[in-house]
Amino acid sequence: MTDTRDESIDNGRRRILKVGAVIGAGALLTRLTSCVKGAEAVAEEAAVIHEGPILPPGARADFLRRCTACGICVEACPTGVLRASTDEYGVANAMKPTLTFDDSYCRVVCNRCTQVCPTGALVPLTHDEKRQSPIGKAEIAVSRCISVANGVSCGVCSRRCPTGAIVMEENGDDERPSLNAALCIGCGACEYICPVDAIVVNPIMKQ
Repeated sequence: MTDTRDESIDNGRRRILKVGAVIGAGALLTRLTSCVKGAEAVAEEAAVIHEGPILPPGARADFLRRCTACGICVEACPTGVLRASTDEYGVANAMKPTLTFDDSYCRVVCNRCTQVCPTGALVPLTHDEKRQSPIGKAEIAVSRCISVANGVSCGVCSRRCPTGAIVMEENGDDERPSLNAALCIGCGACEYICPVDAIVVNPIMKQ
């Protein structure tokens, strides 16, 4: 014979567990939604954008006038960061070279593009001259940095920077990247390696 009292207690426990599970799931969903909205807000508030195309190393002030879009410098680039433009300089200047850091960056020790230009649009640079001739400046959206936004130790931008322009500084419970603009040459190593797109390199010279 079933003990109705025990059955009533069991049913009560089941109801309590079900209610607890629903409340717990609701709290988790609320927390997840809040995290997503927070991430979206950070993305909107701290978005970093390119302010224009990066000109090749050694580009003259009249680069676009001199350049014939022959593509020789693009072919000479060993890392593929130099590519033919589409509309970055305007449709009239399509196919003239620009740098992008999606797949690699401009090596400090490479000066090939400056050595092969047949029209003088690029000044021939030695390796030392190239290192001292910035093509851009990095911009860091610190609030997007994974070390700041997620509390995850990263610092790959600092380790990859060939000139020591980016260092990681302690800031309370986290560390964050700090840029010394005077040392930055715009090589794009930091933009290329950043896992959360918190860094862009913007041009020094605009055409």
